Amino acid sequence: MSGPHQYFGPPSPYGQPTPPARPGNGYGVAALVLGIVAVATAFIPGILFLGFISAVLAVVFGILALRLQDGRGIAGTVLGGFGAVLAITFGLIYAAPSSVSTDADASGLSVSGSTPGTTPSAVAAPEERTAPDVTGLSVAEAAKQLRDAGLNVSAPGADNDDEVASQDPAAGETVSPGDIVRLAPVVPVGTAVTSPADPGTKFSIGDWGELDPDDPDFKIWFDGYNDDFTPADSWSAPDAGNKYVTVNVHVEAVKPGVQAALASYDVALTAPDGSLFDSSWKSGVEDIPSVTLGAGQATSGTIAFEVPVDFQGGVLSFANGTAFVKTN
Repeated sequence: MSGPHQYFGPPSPYGQPTPPARPGNGYGVAALVLGIVAVATAFIPGILFLGFISAVLAVVFGILALRLQDGRGIAGTVLGGFGAVLAITFGLIYAAPSSVSTDADASGLSVSGSTPGTTPSAVAAPEERTAPDVTGLSVAEAAKQLRDAGLNVSAPGADNDDEVASQDPAAGETVSPGDIVRLAPVVPVGTAVTSPADPGTKFSIGDWGELDPDDPDFKIWFDGYNDDFTPADSWSAPDAGNKYVTVNVHVEAVKPGVQAALASYDVALTAPDGSLFDSSWKSGVEDIPSVTLGAGQATSGTIAFEVPVDFQGGVLSFANGTAFVKTN
């Protein structure tokens, strides 16, 4: 009996059967292509990981191709190995600067302008000094001295020509470069609620009620403050919880034609808490006469204010509110 039949393909023209065809081998082609990709991408930052993966796959497919006796597996394996080496090498090169920078920041080297190779403890601290004394100078002069000393200046509401009344930090206190020194200007007496003039201080008032010491229309001053005025008529009594205070007003004309009553028309009384009370004329109060004064003539009268019973004095304002005088 004959053995199993083997088929060797159609007979050749010479009467001999052809040898069996070798099975298709895609591993060799894949290894070669992946090896080329690995080498090509191993230089490019950001995608060199693709080159490394391609290199590994090229080596794997190359070994499989060699087991199937495909010569292309040799080229794929070699290219894959070379690509892997390149990818690792360039990966280390590209990662090196970032690692150095991180280490420097973590160790405190070259941070905030320090000298490389030094630690934060070796960096010189800001030089401390004492604040110069600028009181009595103009705001402009004081600001220049402070800035020359490396300090910043704050002087809200002050003009360059104003005199410095106080400073914070005070002269002689320890400061560092860049610290802010706050300047408070001198407030002339009678020009603010915080700096009222004494009773009897004469203020020179110009036209339209403005302070005008150079060319005034009249002078005005106050005295005779009465903290608890009782009107003669019961029907003029203040409201419950209130009382009257009175102040004597004096008007002296510098120029002819001054209306005496109008000179004190806008006078108001301000309590320490900022409450404002307008003046009023009450029965039994000797009003300022409604007369026209000639140059050098003077007259006086009294104005009243209705205030709470616990009112204990404040300051008078008049004209446009730029001048003040104590009431007690």
